[in-house]
Formats: sequence, structure tokens, C-alpha cells
Amino acid sequence: MKDLINEYYSLAEIKNIALENNIPEEYYQEFIERVNIEIEEMLSEESFYKEEIKESCIRFGVRYVDKYMEEIKKGHSKKWANIYANSLEEHNHAFNDAYTELYKIDTFFAKQEMKTHCKAVNGDEHFERYFLYLMNEGEGANNPDNQASIYSRTYKEQMANGKSERFAHEYANLMAEDKWTEAGCYSYAKAIDEGLSGLCAHEISEYYGNRYSHSSRFEYDDADLYFEAEILKKYSQPKIKK
Repeated sequence: MKDLINEYYSLAEIKNIALENNIPEEYYQEFIERVNIEIEEMLSEESFYKEEIKESCIRFGVRYVDKYMEEIKKGHSKKWANIYANSLEEHNHAFNDAYTELYKIDTFFAKQEMKTHCKAVNGDEHFERYFLYLMNEGEGANNPDNQASIYSRTYKEQMANGKSERFAHEYANLMAEDKWTEAGCYSYAKAIDEGLSGLCAHEISEYYGNRYSHSSRFEYDDADLYFEAEILKKYSQPKIKK
């Protein structure tokens, strides 16, 4: 790459700019390289004046290095930090894009970077497991950290309450997705835990989710018993334990 930066700034000037923007010496080379890339890209467009290039290359260079440094401090590799910092998108979108790009190159390496992230945000084993699930299923673009936190907390609460691992997982998963009412999540997890099919469990969750929308504690009446009998007959499923 041609050292274009010398055509716009002296060595002393660029060092002062780095100092003014709190760029440590160990990241000086990354800053220089990024400024060069920005200059080269703007020159290729042939639509910028020299003063525009001079100002913009520094702004984008500082932005890049700030993001790059932050990822390195979390424990990420230089490869990850570069891909992430290179994105102009907001954090979650840039994060997903970086993971997707790395995953295509090296699946194991991409997953290790996700584990590094989980460690950096103090996520436990349940957080990490669910976070990886979100990323691999393509559902993590909105707020995977928050979803994984909800999953981990809910899963541990249900296990502490004596629920099975299967129930705890199903319930925590649905609560993290935040698409159903609590009663709907609870009844679905309970039905799956009892061995009912997914279709049957889904209809049951819709019924109880609407009927008991503000509570997961059901006070069964004749209408509920009739519904259960009919839905279980429909799917040829065994009776649900109370």
C-alpha cells in the first residue's frame, strides 16, 4: 500500500493527532494504516477535495482505532478486532457481521471469539451456551447479551425450584425470546416436559397464555379440563400430570 498519509500530514502532526485522541503508542501503526486506507478509498471516488480528505481520514481513523482497541482489551484477536472495527454499523449489527464473516473462514475460531465475548461480559456457562445458540441460529442481531442474561437467570431459577432440565430450558428459552406471555411460556414448557408433541404443546400454550395472561399459576376449572381432554384427544397424547 502506498504511504499516502505523508502527502497530508507530517510525522510530527500525525503523532500529535494520535496523542490528542488518546491513541496509545502500541496502536500507532494500526492508526497509520487505517488513515492510509481511508485516504485511498476517498481518492478512488474522485469526489473529495484535499481538505475534505485530510479531515475525514483522521475522523474515520480515530473511530476505527477506538473500536479496535476496545475489542482487543476484551481479549479478542486482532483478526476479530479488525473485522468488527471496520464495520460502520452499530454494535449489535457489527458484532453479528463480524461473527458471520469469521464463521465462513474458520468455524472453531469464530466460536472461540464468541466465548471470549461471553467471558468479557461475565457470562456463565448457561449464558455462553445460549449466546452461541443465538448467534448460530441467526437470532442474535437484536440484543444477544440481554437475551442470554434472561435465559441464564431464568434457567437457574427454575432448576433451583426443582424443575427438570428440560422444563428449565424450554421455559427460559421462551422467556428470553419475549414473544409469549409468561403463562404461555410456562404451559408450553410443562407440556414438552410431560412428553407432548410440539404442535400439541403450542396449542396448549396459546390457550393458557390467553386465559392466564398475568400469571403462570393455573386454577383449573371445568373449561380447562374439557379443553385439555379435547386437545389431547386431537393429537392422541397422554394425559397431562397436574
